[in-house]
Amino acid sequence: MTLRCTYINYTDDALLNIIKNKENRAVAMEKTLKSVGGELIGYYGLIGQDYDVMMITKVENLRDYLSLVAKAMLGGAVKDIKTVHLYTGEDVEHAAAKALGESINYTPAGS
Repeated sequence: MTLRCTYINYTDDALLNIIKNKENRAVAMEKTLKSVGGELIGYYGLIGQDYDVMMITKVENLRDYLSLVAKAMLGGAVKDIKTVHLYTGEDVEHAAAKALGESINYTPAGS
């Protein structure tokens, strides 16, 4: 599964409702991710940053992740989403072994 770090900004109305209703949005996000076979690793509010919250997720494929982003935007409570794809040390080892091997057919410019 692919790890992603997602930064979210809520609309002003959504933030007011979260406070008024004492809502824990991590519960909703966990349920939403499970609906596409994903997993919520962490959900954190941010102070002093450009975004309201940050979450780390595991979602098998990009299409499922994009459908979640689209659903959030359609809901009207989210005004901005930024996604950063994450990798582990094991991912680096795998990528380096593949890059050093012969299976990738690449010719540098000017060759």
